[in-house]
Amino acid sequence: MGAGPRLGGVVLNSLIRGEPDRSGSGHCEHLSILTRPAALDATWTHARRMLESSPPSRAMLRSMRRRSRPEPLKPRREATWLVVRDRLSQVVESTPLEPLVDLRAVLTAAREARIAEGWECEEIGSCVAFFFCTRGGVREMVTIERCPPPAIGKSW
Repeated sequence: MGAGPRLGGVVLNSLIRGEPDRSGSGHCEHLSILTRPAALDATWTHARRMLESSPPSRAMLRSMRRRSRPEPLKPRREATWLVVRDRLSQVVESTPLEPLVDLRAVLTAAREARIAEGWECEEIGSCVAFFFCTRGGVREMVTIERCPPPAIGKSW
């Protein structure tokens, strides 16, 4: 390869163990603070300790707490809004909703109304509070929002 010092195989092992260089290259005297045998030994020991202390993957999965499924459409005490946004997230229309209203029924009714108007609407997922709809190359998102939306034509 080159005339420089070789840090692989026997030489690297001797550095880790702190043995003198037997290759005759004399490169041990020219090592930096980070590659001195003591530094390499400390790094090796720490890495090995970390590797040996990590639990097997099944044990990690068992110890992880399961998160409950989000329920974005459950009735809320605070006011919510039914908001339609365009592809640039600008508000197209917004309707305030009463507290404790059935949000799933409101979103489903909005979807059915859009379908009746000729929009192609995607399904409402079980863990989301929005759906997308398309008509004539225009794509919009209909969503339930907990914060008051900006004025029509403005984005978040």
